[in-house]
Amino acid sequence: MCVLREYPYLGLEMGRVLPRLKWNTLICRYIADAKRACATLYRGGCHKMGLRARSCMQLYKAKVTPVLEYGTELWTADDDQMDKLRKVQHVYGHTILGANNYTSNVFVESELGMLNISSRKDELTLRWWWRLQQHIRMSVHRAISSVARHKWQQVQLLHGDIAALADDDPNGGSGCNKGQHSDLNKMRELLLRYGFVQEWKYGINTVAVEQEEWTASVQKAVRTQEVQNRQRRIDSQSSLVESGYAECVQAKSDDYKVASYLDDVYNREAMYKRMELRAGSLQLLATVGRHAKPQWAPHKCYCQLCDMQETEDTKHFLVRCPFFNEHRKRLLEELAGRLEIDRDNVAVQSYGRVVMDRIRQLSAEELRLIMLDGINSLGVQYPSSGSDVSSGRTSKQDEKERALAVQSVHSKVERTVNNYVWICWKARERRLRGADEDIK
Repeated sequence: MCVLREYPYLGLEMGRVLPRLKWNTLICRYIADAKRACATLYRGGCHKMGLRARSCMQLYKAKVTPVLEYGTELWTADDDQMDKLRKVQHVYGHTILGANNYTSNVFVESELGMLNISSRKDELTLRWWWRLQQHIRMSVHRAISSVARHKWQQVQLLHGDIAALADDDPNGGSGCNKGQHSDLNKMRELLLRYGFVQEWKYGINTVAVEQEEWTASVQKAVRTQEVQNRQRRIDSQSSLVESGYAECVQAKSDDYKVASYLDDVYNREAMYKRMELRAGSLQLLATVGRHAKPQWAPHKCYCQLCDMQETEDTKHFLVRCPFFNEHRKRLLEELAGRLEIDRDNVAVQSYGRVVMDRIRQLSAEELRLIMLDGINSLGVQYPSSGSDVSSGRTSKQDEKERALAVQSVHSKVERTVNNYVWICWKARERRLRGADEDIK
């Protein structure tokens, strides 16, 4: 009789006893399948000069995410296995952004609106707790109901969450050893980590709490903690702090959407150059000197375009270097021309004028943040109902018109700033190339 170490059941390889190797075959297969799916997307145009980043992420969620998330409520992974699963995400994100080796993984996740796979696994596992509670409360005669209830009580007794009955354990809850190898220990850890203490001790009343309500609560708890963890990771990256990305709205956002400036399809090179600027990986002297081995002395990182004797970092490049003063003036003129004059749409013109008035009042430091983050950080609201573009109606048609106007203005600003960064970078290259030719 042949004895197998593991067997496939509903698409999951299970049966191993050792915790470290219990799901090893399954996770290795998931990683291989996900890599093949990513390779298919690469051939289909999901790369730097192919489809838009937003379209690439939609394809990723449709083709790769289901492979990685199948049965995630049941299987567990150690730190090394989770790192391999995250690497699939990071490699795909680096590929569609065309990011260089200096670009951090947390930046790629933030720009593309990627939810960390470990947080996504926690979210799906917690959502499964509601379904398990529903099975427990359905009927005491069903096998799945009685087994689940029994294992749940064993784990609660193991950790002393409930008092043991005399018939169950004469030594009390702390002396009970049953349930120490149960998978519900991981569930208990998750529920307590995200603040669902009562839901673990007493369960969920599936009659009073709808599944949609529980899903919303879990999603809010998991993503709030994920944003905090992501912000800590960003603050620990010196390149992102120096570039000013830690102050951007995208870095603090919890809606997990692709950054709006990546939608610019008119000048791909300009868009990616701004992406490098936000990531702190643009080949300015400060970046080159920081990654050099050994690191450059501070005076070697001084800007070669001016005599200010300042380090050529993101702040100096965007708003301080006098070499780009004319380019900055042209930037404001181009923004005014695009935002304040729109004969085809009065709503866009009205909102654009409000935004442009606000931009003219900005200081140099605030203008740097606009060049990095667009007008997301301004917080400019659409003109009130008393303006000449709104009649005070609250119909869906008016709301749609306002949304399109805001989207149009944001798109114009993003495209203009992308072109500004690209033009400044080309001017810098020409100036340094000319200086090198003079030396020769």
